[in-house]
Amino acid sequence: MKRPMLVLASLMLVTTMILSACGGTTPTTAPATAAPATQVPPTEAVPVLVATNTPVPPVQQTEVTFWHAYGTGSAEEEALTAVLAKAAIDMPQYKINVLQVPFNDIFNKYSTDVAAGGGPDMFVAPNDSLGDQSRAGLIADITALLAGKLGDYAPLSVEGMTVGGKIFGIPESLKAVEFWYDKSKLPNPPKTTDELKTLMEGGTPVGISFGCYHYWGFYSAFGGKVFDDKFNFTTDQGTGMVDAMTYLNELYQIAKTNSWPKTDSDGLAPFQEGKIVAITNGNWAMGDYKKALGDNLAVTSLPAGPVGPSTPLLGVDGYYINPNSANQQAAVDVALYLSGAKAEQIMMDQAGHVPAINTVTVTDPLIKSLMEAFKTSTVRPQDPQLGKYWGNFCGSDQIFEKGVDPAAWVQTASEGAKK
Repeated sequence: MKRPMLVLASLMLVTTMILSACGGTTPTTAPATAAPATQVPPTEAVPVLVATNTPVPPVQQTEVTFWHAYGTGSAEEEALTAVLAKAAIDMPQYKINVLQVPFNDIFNKYSTDVAAGGGPDMFVAPNDSLGDQSRAGLIADITALLAGKLGDYAPLSVEGMTVGGKIFGIPESLKAVEFWYDKSKLPNPPKTTDELKTLMEGGTPVGISFGCYHYWGFYSAFGGKVFDDKFNFTTDQGTGMVDAMTYLNELYQIAKTNSWPKTDSDGLAPFQEGKIVAITNGNWAMGDYKKALGDNLAVTSLPAGPVGPSTPLLGVDGYYINPNSANQQAAVDVALYLSGAKAEQIMMDQAGHVPAINTVTVTDPLIKSLMEAFKTSTVRPQDPQLGKYWGNFCGSDQIFEKGVDPAAWVQTASEGAKK
């Protein structure tokens, strides 16, 4: 009896399994959240996912060597450090090797190393030596590499990176000498050269930077003009240059009589420490000024003169590529990132850079004031004639300290520049 019963039970079990496989038994109700079953053809194999411990290969990195000249501990260096930290995350395909070079050395060191076949892949600096270095073949022509990539950059900034119709750099920021002041001590800054002189005669300590780069803007205020449109020296035409130098000498003697700090030799400290209430300087110092003065810091244009507005030289900081570099495309990619909106937001907020790219959100009233002031600036010339300006018009201490007549000094400088 037991054997037939066991056989019968086995047959019933097999029958049930067959019916189930063929859909012969169907649940009367399905859960409301159940998804419809996926029909797999009986002839297809269902893939099986097997977990493995195979490591993901690391990103292949291209090394890019980068030099900068931002001072240790300065707002610019701290901001750049923050930008580079983000670049390491956003661009893992590039390893950026950074070297800080003192500003007074960076141009000579770069030129010397490149001439010897070396140098970094890229460096950032003002366009002070762009003309000479591009003509000497020390900076790569990257016009083709930048085709269609500078549409968001201010045309003025691209002009500052251009020599002879070719682009030799990626613009980063705009800089010019303007009038910085502590609005808690000087609520109403001087708008004209007469007002500035009266202010200083009245005993208000103002730091005028008496260098031939810093006071360039005052020339036009008195009708002075260094070059014509073809970069020929025009300084012997009219009295504009003489009037400008006479005026600057008057300010110098006022400051000297009052023993006010010389901003050229004493640097930023007098303004930051409150020893003077205003200073003429470039916005490369804005980050440090903000740290010291906070919300009391303000900036406006250099005072206008009897003939017209002051027109300071507008410099453009930019990233330049080494013609010796085997990684020029990588260097350009890095430079475009470092001058892009995300990076420039940091450089603007933390270091006071006025961005070359137009897609940055500008809310800082200081940056807005600088942008307005820059409208009367002159893009720094890249013509070889500029070298003759530095060589002949930068000895103004002869007027200020030795008493040389401004008219005689201008004539001597002009004759020397024309040789």
